[in-house]
Amino acid sequence: MPEEIPKRLPNLKLAQVFDALSYYCDHEAEIDAYIESNRNKNQSINPSIKPDTLQQRPYGLCAGEFFVPDDFDEPLSDEIISQFEGKWNRWFDEVDRLEPEPPTVEPDEYGEELINKYKQQGLDF
Repeated sequence: MPEEIPKRLPNLKLAQVFDALSYYCDHEAEIDAYIESNRNKNQSINPSIKPDTLQQRPYGLCAGEFFVPDDFDEPLSDEIISQFEGKWNRWFDEVDRLEPEPPTVEPDEYGEELINKYKQQGLDF
């Protein structure tokens, strides 16, 4: 159920979840085609570059140019994690305090449909 998603991802609001689902429903074929095209490992981002023309970089090309400490993959300390989480929490708090500005133009047909879907779901707009 869509209502469960913000419980697992608290940085998302329910309205954002419904917006994403609504967009997916309106563009399902296009999104599915995009996902499927990204599953094809032989397809390059740039179609003019073919996988068989790509050359492998020599092993050890950057040897000695940078140093990876022995504790690189060790877990971060609680202090560093709390500092990081604190900054993100402050950022989300600031974003939540932002007041949306009223639109300067009337919504197009898609915008009207989206507004109606929000209203049908009992969401404030």
